[in-house]
Amino acid sequence: MHTNILSIQALLNPSAHSGRARRLLKSWSRAPAAACSLDWQLSRDAQHLQQLVRAAQTAPLDALLLAGGDGSVQLAANALRGPQPVPLAILPAGSGNDFARELGVHRTTPPWQLLEQGVERRVDLGQLAPNGKRFCCVASVGFDHQALELIHSSALPRSRLLNVYAAVRAILSSRPVRLKIRWQGGSFDGPARLAAVTNTRGYGGGFLLTPAARIDDGLLDICVIGNLSRAALLMQFPRIFAGSHGAHPQVLLAQSPWVRIEAPDGPLPVCLDGERAGEERTPIELSCLPQALRVLSLPQEISP
Repeated sequence: MHTNILSIQALLNPSAHSGRARRLLKSWSRAPAAACSLDWQLSRDAQHLQQLVRAAQTAPLDALLLAGGDGSVQLAANALRGPQPVPLAILPAGSGNDFARELGVHRTTPPWQLLEQGVERRVDLGQLAPNGKRFCCVASVGFDHQALELIHSSALPRSRLLNVYAAVRAILSSRPVRLKIRWQGGSFDGPARLAAVTNTRGYGGGFLLTPAARIDDGLLDICVIGNLSRAALLMQFPRIFAGSHGAHPQVLLAQSPWVRIEAPDGPLPVCLDGERAGEERTPIELSCLPQALRVLSLPQEISP
């Protein structure tokens, strides 16, 4: 247990959760008298956040408290290329927070509980080739792209309800794409609605796409949703939330240390960790980076 943490730097991404992350500072300031006092730094943009994360690794710190969502964790993971003497204590302040959830940390977890009761561990990350970009939760191809475009162009703040709405709209407007996917011990070649390669069990704030995934097993998890009709896919939604969709004959679940995805009919956008697609396009190869990130986690029995 981390009972002797003496030096903490606290970093907040104020743009997380559609700009609502800043509101959490007020509740976090109501710490018990015995709890550590935190002086929060607010990042100006993605580049500034990464600069602060890198600078913290050269400071005499016991932990870097990072408040943000899965996108913030991805930025931090890509900033940490090399030795990581200072572990991350990830406090969920985004809309999805799936990576923090895997660490037993929830929105109701106060900072001082994570810092006082957190246990240091090493966890996996995913990495894309050829550009080497890292992801913490998921890399996906398919209707996810349309859904995320709707989410990020919406005037509404991000929420689980918005994620569901955007996914339904995307399913209704998108068509299957032909994919060729290879992994250790298996392959897929055919039309698919979605191919997701994950590090965590869930993404998008609770879609349990790969319920067998673990963030410390040295493996990536694969979920391919095949050529389902729109109606059939919509009917699978409750099962995806519950993680019981794997029994459907058009759903493929697998595990592998690496995955290669090709789109024979032309390059397709690749989405990472619930963010809008950037420059990443198929074909891509994804690999697991075992024990690539030092973090603090809460044992599940004490997490809220």
